[in-house]
Amino acid sequence: MRDDATSPGDRPMRGFSLLEMLVVLVILGMAAALVAPPLARTVDRVREAGAHDDVRRQLQHLPMRARAEGRALTVDAGQPLPDFGRAWPEGWSVRALTALRIHASGVCERADVRVETPDSARTWRLRAPDCFAADADIDGTAADAP
Repeated sequence: MRDDATSPGDRPMRGFSLLEMLVVLVILGMAAALVAPPLARTVDRVREAGAHDDVRRQLQHLPMRARAEGRALTVDAGQPLPDFGRAWPEGWSVRALTALRIHASGVCERADVRVETPDSARTWRLRAPDCFAADADIDGTAADAP
């Protein structure tokens, strides 16, 4: 009869000890703690950028909406822009800083709007004649949209 019980020095041990596994888990936990906060911020920034693009598309769609409805769209200075059929992202608002006028033909007059998010506020210039939305610089000139 063969005896499988041998001393530790006779053959190599197989598997990991509980202590080795705990050390690996602690190291993995520390690495996750270092990576998780920047990753969460990145996800938030991507989500906000997507919402900015959505609002920008909605504003740039206004001339097509006016042309399709066959009537002018007008928002006086200081007034909030209605969502025109599609809601702004939650917590966001868009307010006309200067009068926003879009003719029934779809021609957009230059206007400035204030886009307010839960975290920030930006001024955008809607350029004539197509309502292309661009960030407005401090001096009032419009920079190209990202």
